Amino acid sequence: MTAHQPGRPPTDPSGPSAPGRAAGTTARATARADHDPGRRTVLGLLGLAVLTAAGCAPGADASGAAAGTDTAAEPGSVLWSFGTGRASRSPAVRYEDTVVCGSGETLHALDAADGTPRWEHRTGPAVAQPLHHGGSLHVPLSGPGGGGSSGGGTVVLDPADGSHRRDHPARAGVFAAPVAHGNTVYLCGLDRTVQALDAGTGAVRWTFETDSQIFHTPVLHDELLHVATADGVTHTLDTADGSELRRFTTGGRPLAPQRTASGLLLLADRVDATLHALDPATGEESWAVRAAGEPTGLATAGETVLLAAGRTLTARDAGSGEERWRADAARDHSPVTVVGATACHRSAAETVTGLDLATGAHRWSHEADGAVLHLATDGGVLYLGTDRTTLTTLAV
Repeated sequence: MTAHQPGRPPTDPSGPSAPGRAAGTTARATARADHDPGRRTVLGLLGLAVLTAAGCAPGADASGAAAGTDTAAEPGSVLWSFGTGRASRSPAVRYEDTVVCGSGETLHALDAADGTPRWEHRTGPAVAQPLHHGGSLHVPLSGPGGGGSSGGGTVVLDPADGSHRRDHPARAGVFAAPVAHGNTVYLCGLDRTVQALDAGTGAVRWTFETDSQIFHTPVLHDELLHVATADGVTHTLDTADGSELRRFTTGGRPLAPQRTASGLLLLADRVDATLHALDPATGEESWAVRAAGEPTGLATAGETVLLAAGRTLTARDAGSGEERWRADAARDHSPVTVVGATACHRSAAETVTGLDLATGAHRWSHEADGAVLHLATDGGVLYLGTDRTTLTTLAV
């Protein structure tokens, strides 16, 4: 099976900027993004969205509402937006009272309450969500970047001011978001390798070689790392030494694997158009269902599984795979995530819709200013990136 090669991310036409410099001169937060319905830009980034499952991230209070946001705002309304004149590069991530997002080859740090710029750093091209862990910000690079590598790797920054700490070069780009536990960061790349890195120093602890490129973020749980490769093989590795415990093979071109609250491992395959649920301890298949078409989005919340395929978003019971409800979805690319009790997905090219997670009833719709590339959440609000605006924050 030939590995699926997504399109290249956009380059930054503004030229180099000083790493870690204070932002505010080239971009500003706005109350509402400009809207031009005549402009339609098709970007290769549509196939590279990182699908983010719901959860209460740092900075969210016990109720799941993000600190500093207007929880009384109308669901689906814009809280604030941030534009640079370039497309959104990667899904946003929040830590404490800061949100980071990318445009072109630059990473921007913004005040989570109102989008005011704090700092920016010219990292290089990237399409995967950064990782905040162990007091550092790990930024995966999809091509040559700040570290001078010929392929990709990661750049590690100080999350307080964006200053450079170190680089970890790789032979090829990194399209998968890093994951971490304790003092170890796990990195998967297009060079077909999985690496375990010391979170403090970047030293390589072990490396596992696969037979195909890795485009998607792995699942890390109970000292097991589940890695899906472009040829349809999901490898289960022991995080202690990187040894392979087992593998499960599907048709090829999988989405990023997900994990249910009860621990089942979910694999959505684009070639065989099937959603598989595996027992992570044994690798045995618990159930499998045919999708309504080629899967384009997958997320979980508790014991609910959300699968976008064809032109349909389907909610299923995680224990049995039984369908609960269905709704319309965008055909070619439909990222999906969950914020509280609301399932959020791309229902049309430039539309994001919020549905009741339990019933599928329509709650709200938001017309974006361009093609929706990816969605993310901090547990209280929805972060939306388009091909025209770097980041828009919606109340949910």
